[in-house]
Amino acid sequence: FWTRPPFGFLWLLGIVSLAVAVGVYPIIRRLTQRLEALQRSVQKFGEGDLSVRVPEQGQDEVADLARQFNAAAERVETLVKSH
Repeated sequence: FWTRPPFGFLWLLGIVSLAVAVGVYPIIRRLTQRLEALQRSVQKFGEGDLSVRVPEQGQDEVADLARQFNAAAERVETLVKSH
Protein backbone atom coordinates (compact mmCIF):
# COMPACT_ATOMS: atom_id res chain seq x y z
CA PHE A 1 0.00 0.00 0.00
CA TRP A 2 2.72 2.52 0.96
CA THR A 3 4.84 1.81 -2.09
CA ARG A 4 2.06 2.14 -4.67
CA PRO A 5 1.04 5.47 -6.21
CA PRO A 6 0.30 8.05 -4.92
CA PHE A 7 1.92 7.14 -1.57
CA GLY A 8 5.12 5.82 -3.18
CA PHE A 9 5.61 9.17 -4.86
CA LEU A 10 4.96 11.02 -1.61
CA TRP A 11 7.55 8.91 0.23
CA LEU A 12 10.09 9.55 -2.52
CA LEU A 13 9.30 13.26 -2.48
CA GLY A 14 9.71 13.35 1.30
CA ILE A 15 13.06 11.55 1.20
CA VAL A 16 14.40 13.81 -1.56
CA SER A 17 13.22 16.90 0.33
CA LEU A 18 14.96 15.74 3.49
CA ALA A 19 18.19 15.02 1.57
CA VAL A 20 18.13 18.48 -0.03
CA ALA A 21 17.48 20.16 3.33
CA VAL A 22 20.37 18.30 4.96
CA GLY A 23 22.68 19.13 2.04
CA VAL A 24 21.80 22.81 1.89
CA TYR A 25 21.87 23.49 5.65
CA PRO A 26 25.67 24.02 5.94
CA ILE A 27 25.65 26.51 3.08
CA ILE A 28 22.75 28.48 4.50
CA ARG A 29 24.23 28.41 8.00
CA ARG A 30 27.55 29.81 6.77
CA LEU A 31 25.69 32.65 5.04
CA THR A 32 23.59 33.45 8.11
CA GLN A 33 26.70 33.47 10.31
CA ARG A 34 28.27 36.08 8.06
CA LEU A 35 25.08 38.15 8.18
CA GLU A 36 24.97 37.85 11.97
CA ALA A 37 28.59 39.07 12.19
CA LEU A 38 27.68 42.03 10.00
CA GLN A 39 24.66 42.77 12.20
CA ARG A 40 26.78 42.67 15.38
CA SER A 41 29.33 45.03 13.83
CA VAL A 42 26.64 47.49 12.75
CA GLN A 43 25.21 47.36 16.28
CA LYS A 44 28.62 48.08 17.85
CA PHE A 45 29.22 50.89 15.38
CA GLY A 46 25.85 52.40 16.25
CA GLU A 47 26.75 52.21 19.94
CA GLY A 48 29.82 54.35 19.28
CA ASP A 49 32.66 51.91 18.58
CA LEU A 50 33.91 53.55 15.39
CA SER A 51 36.88 51.18 15.08
CA VAL A 52 34.73 48.12 14.38
CA ARG A 53 35.12 46.45 10.99
CA VAL A 54 33.56 43.40 9.35
CA PRO A 55 35.57 40.50 7.87
CA GLU A 56 35.30 40.63 4.08
CA GLN A 57 34.98 36.97 3.07
CA GLY A 58 33.96 35.79 -0.37
CA GLN A 59 32.80 37.45 -3.57
CA ASP A 60 29.05 37.58 -2.99
CA GLU A 61 26.57 40.25 -1.94
CA VAL A 62 27.35 39.82 1.77
CA ALA A 63 31.06 40.41 1.12
CA ASP A 64 30.20 43.47 -0.98
CA LEU A 65 28.01 44.80 1.83
CA ALA A 66 30.85 44.18 4.32
CA ARG A 67 33.28 46.12 2.09
CA GLN A 68 30.83 49.00 1.79
CA PHE A 69 30.26 49.05 5.55
CA ASN A 70 34.00 49.04 6.22
CA ALA A 71 34.57 51.91 3.77
CA ALA A 72 31.77 53.96 5.31
CA ALA A 73 33.01 53.22 8.83
CA GLU A 74 36.52 54.29 7.83
CA ARG A 75 35.21 57.60 6.41
CA VAL A 76 33.13 58.29 9.53
CA GLU A 77 36.04 57.46 11.85
CA THR A 78 38.36 59.71 9.85
CA LEU A 79 35.88 62.59 9.95
CA VAL A 80 35.32 62.24 13.68
CA LYS A 81 39.06 62.11 14.41
CA SER A 82 39.75 65.20 12.30
CA HIS A 83 37.29 67.32 14.26
